[in-house]
Amino acid sequence: LEYCFRVVNYSVSGLVLKKLNKCGLSSNVKRLAFLLSSSFLVAGSVQAKIIYVADVESGSLDEFYYSSSNKVLNRSLLCCSHSAVVVTSPVRTGKYAVKVEVRKDDAWKAGRPRAQLKIGGLEYFPKDSERWIGWSAYTPNDWVNATQGYFGVGGLHGIEGIGFSVRMEWGRWKFRAQHGDFFDVTNGVVTKSDDFVNTLHWQGLLDTDKGKWTDWVVHVKMTSNKPGGIYEVWKNGVKVLNYHGPMDLGNSAGNFMQMGIAASPDTTAFPRIMYYDEFRIGDENSSYNEVAPGGGSHDTQAPSTPTNLSVVVES
Repeated sequence: LEYCFRVVNYSVSGLVLKKLNKCGLSSNVKRLAFLLSSSFLVAGSVQAKIIYVADVESGSLDEFYYSSSNKVLNRSLLCCSHSAVVVTSPVRTGKYAVKVEVRKDDAWKAGRPRAQLKIGGLEYFPKDSERWIGWSAYTPNDWVNATQGYFGVGGLHGIEGIGFSVRMEWGRWKFRAQHGDFFDVTNGVVTKSDDFVNTLHWQGLLDTDKGKWTDWVVHVKMTSNKPGGIYEVWKNGVKVLNYHGPMDLGNSAGNFMQMGIAASPDTTAFPRIMYYDEFRIGDENSSYNEVAPGGGSHDTQAPSTPTNLSVVVES
């Protein structure tokens, strides 16, 4: 199919841009649509940005790197060859996912049994930054709910301690956040504290999510020992937490994500296996739809209609 447009000019907010096009294939129409949608940049709007993607579609664990200057897997939280491997089933989308496994006799890493992918650092989580984070985790049907200890299965970590952690405790999902040595947030009441406080913000039943993928999106605004922080959490598209208040998550060394299993030292129920897919980080201009697993990426979102726009077509 051939379209014929001869665009003499178009204007955005009073700014006239010259453009001459001859008849051509439909690709010309796509180019015109791009020019029109990009008018937002002329008008001064800011584009959202995905700054990190690890969907494993390369078939390599090196997608989970710690620094863009060294794009290889960081193995500091992986003890063994079975700790993290690429698999073809189950997958959330595409061809591949990551299987992580902790066994009873595994050597401990960083003070506990764990198999975690270490992602980010100051480059991706600078001090006092705002980020959108999305990932999907698959819990096997045979996952046995522990009656002692807990399993952290994803979270944001800092040099001085955890930022937030998605955990499995006693048959429940739990979202915990550490508010540092300045604030204690209990039942919505904020008080001063002299200690790091690991606050339980939300919990939900785990059993209904076994044998399926669970999608997580976390919107976090990090602050250094002051109010203004944000934790917004969605589970499978449903918003389960909307916290706005003080936190202590920004430190001079930045923060980093840990995806995988970290067992509490008193846990004895092994082996433990989880699967991960569709990991993304968006900057402060990103959104839920851009980082949400299962096709919610930015390039599936239609641009909004420009305002104050006129097109003149000559035959």
